[in-house]
Amino acid sequence: MKKLLTLALQNKHVTQSIVCKKSSDSTDIYLKGIIDAEYGVSASNLRAAFDAANGADVSLHINSPGGDVFEAREMQAIIASYPGKVTAVVEGLAASAGTIVAISCSEVHMLAGSRFMIHNGMTIAFGNKSDMQSAYDLLNGFDVELASEYAKKTKGDADQMTAWMDSETWFNADSALAAGFVDKVLPNNQSVSNEWDLSAYKVAPEKQEPAPPAAPPEKIDNQHRERQLQRLKLANHATRQ
Repeated sequence: MKKLLTLALQNKHVTQSIVCKKSSDSTDIYLKGIIDAEYGVSASNLRAAFDAANGADVSLHINSPGGDVFEAREMQAIIASYPGKVTAVVEGLAASAGTIVAISCSEVHMLAGSRFMIHNGMTIAFGNKSDMQSAYDLLNGFDVELASEYAKKTKGDADQMTAWMDSETWFNADSALAAGFVDKVLPNNQSVSNEWDLSAYKVAPEKQEPAPPAAPPEKIDNQHRERQLQRLKLANHATRQ
């Protein structure tokens, strides 16, 4: 989870929100931000937006550099339980946990010039070899589950998904369409600018120099680490039941 914290601190300058906008002929929800209850946009924010949509068919516009897989899973459940049709529209970026939200929708559309990235899950762990093995088993379980979901979406092979995840693979709109992650590429008359600092990732396109975070407090780092460790322990405990 260290990379999640780094991603959050390096993007504090970006305005992040989830809002629902309704008109006479459409209902749109705009999700822009890191998927994290503390440092970005949360499942609670998304639930409030869907409550405002009131059952109408929704276009869910996604621009996210990723985030917390637990929070993304909760968003996935919210989308699954929504009575109306939800169509994802990737506008700029759906990376990491953002792809979990995208493929949870009935269809995935993507603006030309946008990016879609999949990779293996990450966490932090502390303890003896048994604790390390538990952390490995948990992460491996997440990756196997997600590879299966990607394969179902793309009608592809789970081994191929695993290979792409191992390599931290970035797709443009056309290659995401060819791979099956996206159902339609939408024309875009304006270039899609990347306002996210993606240097927390290994092979992000058009890497930028990391922006110095505003007051990167060690206290926050430690508190975040403790919360993530607690969640990891709870998840480990649940898998043993």
